[in-house]
Amino acid sequence: EIVGRVVAEVGVAEFLRLLQSIPASERPSLTTEMVARCIKAQERVQRLSELLHGALTSVDSYLWTTKADALPPQLRLLLDRDEASLSGAAPNTAPAADQTPSRPMSPSQQPQPQQ
Repeated sequence: EIVGRVVAEVGVAEFLRLLQSIPASERPSLTTEMVARCIKAQERVQRLSELLHGALTSVDSYLWTTKADALPPQLRLLLDRDEASLSGAAPNTAPAADQTPSRPMSPSQQPQPQQ
């Protein structure tokens, strides 16, 4: 029980260093249960280290990826028109379904109420 607490508190490597610092004549013998606890504790530390490294690697790669510019649809339409006029291509003047027209509709263009 004490060995388990010491290993949990200071870690396997430090526990083994402490054991080695005790003279051989005074050193307690390790049971197979103690050795098994040390091995399991070290495996948990290794797994945690690998998980942490994987999580940090994922966050790092996400933060350094190039992200698409987020422009509102109205600004995207203007940008597309400017790029088209610079390249000599015909600009796309039809607004997308989710865009509002840049100027108000004339009365003849407005939907008529149904009677």
